[in-house]
Amino acid sequence: MAADHAATVGAPGVIDPTFGYRLASGVGRLVAGRGRPPRQPGTAETALVLQPNHIGDLLMTTALLAALRRHRPALRITVACGPWNRDTLANNPDVDEVFAFEPPWDNAFVTNRGTMAALRFMLASPAARALAARRYDLGFDMIGARLNGLFLARLGVGRIIGGPFGTRVPRPSAPVHVIESILDLARAAGIDDLPERRPRVFLTAAEGRRGEELWGAVPGGTDGRFRIVVAPAGSYLYKRWPAESFVEVVRWLSARRDVALAVVGGSDTVDTARDLARCGGPILDLAGRSSLRETFALTAAADLVFGNSNMVWHVGGAFDVPAVIVLPEAYESADDHAAVWGYPSSIVLGRRPTHPVVHSPAEVIQTLDGILARLPPRRDRPFHAPTS
Repeated sequence: MAADHAATVGAPGVIDPTFGYRLASGVGRLVAGRGRPPRQPGTAETALVLQPNHIGDLLMTTALLAALRRHRPALRITVACGPWNRDTLANNPDVDEVFAFEPPWDNAFVTNRGTMAALRFMLASPAARALAARRYDLGFDMIGARLNGLFLARLGVGRIIGGPFGTRVPRPSAPVHVIESILDLARAAGIDDLPERRPRVFLTAAEGRRGEELWGAVPGGTDGRFRIVVAPAGSYLYKRWPAESFVEVVRWLSARRDVALAVVGGSDTVDTARDLARCGGPILDLAGRSSLRETFALTAAADLVFGNSNMVWHVGGAFDVPAVIVLPEAYESADDHAAVWGYPSSIVLGRRPTHPVVHSPAEVIQTLDGILARLPPRRDRPFHAPTS
C-alpha cells in the first residue's frame, strides 16, 4: 500500500495530502476571521492550549501552563480538554478557563472517529463555533497531528506553536522526558524561564484533609505503616501487567505489618481491585469509588506508588512520591520508558538488555522489599509540589 501511495502522490489530478491539509488550514483561517472585530487595544492577549487526550497527558501539559503564566502573567489562558479531564486542572492558578469538548480525534472516549467525523466537528459542532467566535492570539498544538493542527487553524488562531501548521519544534534524536519536549513549545514561543520538570497539581486544604480521611479508613489505620497506593489500571489491556501478578504481590504486601494499601482506579479496574482486596489485611478498595481529586489527595499523602504506567504515577511525580512501575510485554525498553515518563524517585521494571523478559511477581517483591527497607517516612521527605 505504501508503494501505491507513492505512485499516486504528484500524479495528474491527485492532491498531495499535505497540500490538501494546508489548503484547508488557510480556508479555515479565513472563515474563522470573517466579520470578527479586531481585538481592542489594552485587552489581554489570549492563548488556547489544545489537549484532548488522556489525564496523564494533561498532567504533563501543566508544565507548559506554568511557563506561560510565569513569562506573561497577564496572558489569558484557556485549556481545551475532554470533560473527564476538567478536574485535573482544578485550583490551578496557571489556567483562566477550562473549555470541555470531545473531538473525534486523539480521543479514546469517542467511538465515531475518522477524517469525515473530524471535519464535521470542526465546521458544525457547537464547541468549534464557540471557540472560533473568540480571538486567540496563540494556540498550542499538544498532539502534533494534522487534525489537531487543522482545528487550531480553523479557529483562526493568530500564531500556532507546534504541529504541522505551527512553529516547528525540534525532534529529539534520543529518548527525552515528555515534559522536556512539551517545554520545547514554550521555547518556540520565546520563553526561557522554565519551571521544574514535573506535573503541577494544586490541592486545597480541604482536599488534603480528605486524603488523610481516606487513609484513615484503611483497616487497622496507618500509624507506623508505609502508605502504598496500588494502581493496576492501564489505558489499554495490553499496557497492564497481569492482574494475577498484582494479586501475588499484594498478598505478600498485605501480610506485612508495616504497610497500608489503597487500591485506586476507574470502572475498568473494579474486578482487579476486588481480587486484591480479597488478599485481606490493611487494604482499602477505592476503585470506582473515589473521585479524581480524591485520588490526587490520597496519592499526595502516600509513601509509595506501585502499579502500571498510568496517571497515578504522574500524580505521584507531582508530589515527589516514589514509585515502582511494572511494564508488561508490550513495552520493548524499560530504560526508554523511564527516560520519557519517569522521575528521579521512580523505578521502572521491565524489559531491557540486561533483563529481556517481563519481571515476575517474585522479582517485583524483591524490589519492593529493598525499597521499603530504606524508604524514609513521608513526613521526613521534602514536599516539592505546589499547593493552594
